[in-house]
Amino acid sequence: MIDRHTWLIACAALLGWNSMAYADAPPPATEQTQAAVAGQAAPSGPPTLAQALLQASPSDTDVALAVGADAVPGSASTPLLDPDTRAPLVAAAYGYLAQDFHGVTAIAPPTMTVFNADPGKPNPFDGMPPTDSFKMLLGSLDEGQWKLITGKVGIGVSDLTTDDQKNLFLAIFPIDSVLLAPRTGGLTGGDTSSSPKLTADDLQRAKLRIGQRVRMGLPIEGKDNSSLIADAPSNGELNYTAMNITGNDDGVTKLYGVPLRATVPNTPKESDLDYDAAPLTAAIDLTGIKTVGDLVTRIGVATHIELYADRRYEKQNVLLRGPSTARARDLLQALALCVRGTYRKIGPAYVLTNARIGAGASQVTLIRFAQTAEMARKNAIDAAGDRAYQTQKGLDNNQFDEGLSMTDDQKTQARKQSGDYPGNDITFTAPLDQLTPSQQALAKDLIQKWNANVQINGGNSTPMRLTASRPLSLWLNTTVVMSTPAIPGPIVLDDYLGRTGLLKPSTKLINELNQKRSAETPEATPATDVKPPPSPAPPKPNFAAIFAPFPVRGVIARPQTVADLNKMIDQMHAIGFNQLWLDVFSSGQSHLDDKPNLFAAARAKAKGMGITVLPMITPLNWGSNAPADLQDLTMSGENSAQAAAWRQRFEKVAYQGMSPEEADKQPQPTDLYVDPASSAVSRTLVSFVSRLASTPNIPTIVVSGQMPPGYSLASGDNDTGSGYILGYTEAARLAFLRANHVDPIDLDGEVYINSPVNQWRIPEFHDWEVQSAVSVKWNEYRTQIATNFLKNLLAAAQSSAGQSTGLMVCSQGASWVQGWYGLWRNPAAPIPHATKHSWEEGTPAAVEQEARAQTTTAIAILPIWGFQTRQAMADTIKNIGAGWNGFVIDLNSPESDVDALDHLEKSLTAKD
Repeated sequence: MIDRHTWLIACAALLGWNSMAYADAPPPATEQTQAAVAGQAAPSGPPTLAQALLQASPSDTDVALAVGADAVPGSASTPLLDPDTRAPLVAAAYGYLAQDFHGVTAIAPPTMTVFNADPGKPNPFDGMPPTDSFKMLLGSLDEGQWKLITGKVGIGVSDLTTDDQKNLFLAIFPIDSVLLAPRTGGLTGGDTSSSPKLTADDLQRAKLRIGQRVRMGLPIEGKDNSSLIADAPSNGELNYTAMNITGNDDGVTKLYGVPLRATVPNTPKESDLDYDAAPLTAAIDLTGIKTVGDLVTRIGVATHIELYADRRYEKQNVLLRGPSTARARDLLQALALCVRGTYRKIGPAYVLTNARIGAGASQVTLIRFAQTAEMARKNAIDAAGDRAYQTQKGLDNNQFDEGLSMTDDQKTQARKQSGDYPGNDITFTAPLDQLTPSQQALAKDLIQKWNANVQINGGNSTPMRLTASRPLSLWLNTTVVMSTPAIPGPIVLDDYLGRTGLLKPSTKLINELNQKRSAETPEATPATDVKPPPSPAPPKPNFAAIFAPFPVRGVIARPQTVADLNKMIDQMHAIGFNQLWLDVFSSGQSHLDDKPNLFAAARAKAKGMGITVLPMITPLNWGSNAPADLQDLTMSGENSAQAAAWRQRFEKVAYQGMSPEEADKQPQPTDLYVDPASSAVSRTLVSFVSRLASTPNIPTIVVSGQMPPGYSLASGDNDTGSGYILGYTEAARLAFLRANHVDPIDLDGEVYINSPVNQWRIPEFHDWEVQSAVSVKWNEYRTQIATNFLKNLLAAAQSSAGQSTGLMVCSQGASWVQGWYGLWRNPAAPIPHATKHSWEEGTPAAVEQEARAQTTTAIAILPIWGFQTRQAMADTIKNIGAGWNGFVIDLNSPESDVDALDHLEKSLTAKD
């Protein structure tokens, strides 16, 4: 049963805010009503709240203020009101509040939605995800219970022996978050509109079975590495599939035992704005006020206080009845109650928003709360998974989808093809004619039906056709099926629980099993004393030919002593490198005045050796030398080192198998970025670059690394994969607020895909159109900051050394995509930047083409691990393609081997 308040909010969101005229000293009620609905047909039903307020008798002393009242409908039960009725009684008739603020009466919604800003410590096992409940249940089963769950009947609540087991079984299925859909099999899904519903009684009688089933990968024509995955057609045994919709459930209010969201009575919230401040005694003329934005702007002008209304509020209609003036303080308090918001201070300005804590910042708090719970139960989940992996029996004998079942030989081949890793699903890939007859028949039937349907429904779009001319794949997955008497046929839980890794052991156990297997594997010995003939040695790579297409062959380095520097240059010369990009500014400090001056020493050493020494700066990562007032911030107010430390801890626990205690002992991140919009930062770098460029014979200055997270040079794209986003300093927030009337900390922030908190919003404050449009502007704003910062550096260099001087700028998309440097000389031209992020986009050829289109000198960044031997080096260079102007290896990167050049020099000079 939906309550009246929820219904009103839904109506407001669906109907929008219709335009309405307002008056100060009111004419007769009939004229006001006519003005309010001018040009509209007379309503056939009960009047809206706005219409009722306009018909009511106005006060001679108090202004009645309502926001969005035209979107609050009456109902058949709304009492008919006498024309002499005052605003408070009208409000009561519509279920609204009437709260007095001296000279202003706020007509406000009765309730508001709030988040728990300090949720404290979660109970990690209370309401954990169904997948974790299932793993905990599997880990608790004894041998007899494993026989049941892998048998033909399955295991139910009555087969479990402890209360913990029974509670885990029932916790797998929170009824409100399970959606059933008919499972038709093949390549199509079913309609959920007429699906049966699970009840608590159904679960008491349900049985779970676990086994294996096979899906088929059908190649897509014209796409070598792409396929569609098909299930075996339903044959009456598997009739439904269950899907977990918790992540989309906006009605969840409690997580891990802690109330996180609540609907509470609407009361004034704490405010950063001092309502007793002297300027707020000013009388405000209300003539012509129509919207929240109008009223806030009028008050700001009259009081000389910088005031803004968040864009989600500013266009909402305001209804004013009564006197033509009111005090600013009374109006501001009443307005905040009507929108269920408050005022937040940003520098000298104030913004009418939902809460003092940003909506995006609150979301980050909830995400971290959920991540804390995941880390806290990780050890228990891993232990349960290990027990399940070591206890499981009979899984291979319990196969579903007989039409696709793999033969023993196919399973053996699949383990060889996939790598026999403990707990992993396996894939068998083969041409059509190497499949079983039933598999071949099914594949042909699915392809024929799909392609026939494409012909019918292709329209004007390019049809995606399937083909059997390339190898097909069979995917062998763990599957879980539930049956209950009330549902006509078993229910497949693969999508609900997660299709892969249900029986995968912990990272720690996998490592132990692999080490044990390696130790137990006997070394191969010849069957006789006759030694096989030696394999011919591969031909020695011809480095003269390999290097020839690349004019630039560089090394990025930060040697600590002159001796290290000289050794490095000698090694570069011996190997064939011809550029050294040497650190001259890092950690916020110039190294040109160091004793000794390594840059001057390098130029002297390399003279006559065919090696060019270019200066390299790391402009924004100042590390421990970053002053607190210059540090860039996340929306939670953390600096980059603090944010990265949280991210590192979570990833090491959640994805790398460490315990929280082990993760805490790891070296902590030290990258600490300063604000590129800071005038102090800009002055420091501009001054240094001007000095550096004035040194003779420096044609190019290398800008090391990409811009900090949040400042992508690709406009509108600031998802760097770092796990945190910067740019939320008070100065940046204030400038953006002034231009766009939104504080960026009220936009969506981090995303945590495994938690329902991703979908949590404040209904009365959420607006997808505003969120989407302003988020793009916020990304573009930070992109412009990055662009301006680099333009200032280029201008400083060219002012000192002439227009031929350029910056070599780093461009890095996703971590798995080839990074590169591009030369930038023309300040009117776009700065070279990466736009390739996906696996499909980030092919070597595509990245090379992208780079060459943006710059005359494109230098590929090569992984240091590709330079351990001469053969590895040859292969690595060949793989990038010949279109680059050069390549560079980074000896400063975290994965760098400090002896890489030693290994490579020895490899290149070794005798055959």
